[in-house]
Amino acid sequence: MVLVFGILLTIPAVQTRIGQYATNEINIAYGTDITIEQASVTVFGGVKLKKVLVRDHHQDTLFFINRLKTNILDFNRLTNGDLLFGNIKADDLLFKLKQYKGEKDNNLDRFVAAFDDGSTSSGKFLMTAQTIELANSRFIMIDENIESKKILDFLNINAQVNNFKILGTSVTTAISNMNFKDFRGLQVTKLKTNFTYTKDNILLQKLDLATKASTLKADVAMRYNREDFSNFLNKVIFDVNVTSATITSNDIRYFYEELGENHTFQLKTNLLGTLNDFRTKNLNLVDNHDTKIIGDLHFKNIFGNEKQLFSLDGNFENLTSNYEDLAALLPNLLGKTLPTSLKKLGQFSVIGSTTVTTTTIDTDLFMSSSLGNLQADLVMSNIQNIDNATYKGKIILDNFNVGSMLNQKEVGYVSMNADVDGKGFTLKLIDTKFKGSVTKLQFMNYNYTGILVDGNFKKPIFKGKVNINDPNLFMEFDGLVDISKKENVYKFDTKIDYANLTALQLVKMDSVSIFKGKIYTNLVGNSLNNLYGDVLIEETSYQNPRDIYYFDNFKLNSSFDQIKNEP
Repeated sequence: MVLVFGILLTIPAVQTRIGQYATNEINIAYGTDITIEQASVTVFGGVKLKKVLVRDHHQDTLFFINRLKTNILDFNRLTNGDLLFGNIKADDLLFKLKQYKGEKDNNLDRFVAAFDDGSTSSGKFLMTAQTIELANSRFIMIDENIESKKILDFLNINAQVNNFKILGTSVTTAISNMNFKDFRGLQVTKLKTNFTYTKDNILLQKLDLATKASTLKADVAMRYNREDFSNFLNKVIFDVNVTSATITSNDIRYFYEELGENHTFQLKTNLLGTLNDFRTKNLNLVDNHDTKIIGDLHFKNIFGNEKQLFSLDGNFENLTSNYEDLAALLPNLLGKTLPTSLKKLGQFSVIGSTTVTTTTIDTDLFMSSSLGNLQADLVMSNIQNIDNATYKGKIILDNFNVGSMLNQKEVGYVSMNADVDGKGFTLKLIDTKFKGSVTKLQFMNYNYTGILVDGNFKKPIFKGKVNINDPNLFMEFDGLVDISKKENVYKFDTKIDYANLTALQLVKMDSVSIFKGKIYTNLVGNSLNNLYGDVLIEETSYQNPRDIYYFDNFKLNSSFDQIKNEP
């Protein structure tokens, strides 16, 4: 009799019928929808199944397995709903995790809950497997409460996992190796992690991930309430500790197309927040184009809609880069907002803080560059038209090559501390009021010192008041100087207590040339040798190698028979 029974169990039709009977009993007892097209069982507990289909409560596919091979460790507990397996091999598995519109639980929660006795520590449903091998499989995560609906879709999954366990609605396992292709196109060649899924969080501990060009080692946690998935970008919290990573921008572009191509980043950081509001603490990033970022960043609305405006708060211990790299890194953001004049800074380093939106920049920083050092406490607006952006605040220059910045050969290095209020970053558009002190100004090959300024600079015309206490020039100035044309224009009233014109390199034909007096000018020219116009001089004296000349009041007019270029 035993022999006959054993022979009957080896017949595929009998085994399939037994499998179908078992699944029908489970369906009746727990209200599930499980079908198996073909089953075979050995007396040693080996099981082979074909075309296993598990439908969810909306009759859509929850699981489908084309072929499954395993061994059952405990038949007695199987009758109680506990599935204790040894090794599982599954081909062409499809797992569709779906959150239906307006429902609190997803389809997996609803399926598992059918076996759950409601206790907090354990439930009727228990499934374990010592190992699981997946081949040519697929995982889909869908949320009908959001516009894009499809959150994840991993194709061509090949994986080996150990110590797999479903207890109630919680899933834990150790993924020793996995590779797949994301539906956006990214090919993951390696994924290794300790995985946990509950109603409250998803954990990927000791994550080791690699693509063809990138590597990432981190601990990742996603924390949420179930209803948060309906607003995934703004509600689901990511807590990521990146211990080491080499990531290419080409891989990131599968998810965020605003990033420029062909950048490679070495990265360490702690990231906390939602995708539309997250902070990176202790960020240490270096790319292959000489950019380095060390500090803390706060991003808002990277994936925001029209009502959710982008912003970036940065507190930098060290930001080293250059215009070309920053513009190429975020071409549609930084490439369109950074002043083109920054190209002349070369490689620069920044320490300080800044807040950037699509229209404003609020910054308090110190910068060293190839042109010199700059400290700025500024609020800028209209940065979408950055060359003509407005700004207000304080600027300190330390031996900064303003002439090179503005393409003015007559002007060289400047050291100053001034309050500014104006607009424009190019010579053509600049229109700036400023008030402050200048400790160094290279002009016409002379270093002026001890200057107090209160005036306006526009295209590039200076109009205002200047007080100079230089060893070779004691002067009070009120008027304008226009160096925007081929020949300079001078219209000003000035009181000069002492001017050593030779030392100032304004006169070169005399070894001594000292002037004192009051001057009211309307002149055009680039030096004393080619000036023309009117000058009213009062209470003056002039000293050259031959003598000292005193004048009460007189008026001078200089003109040329032929003036090639009209002012």
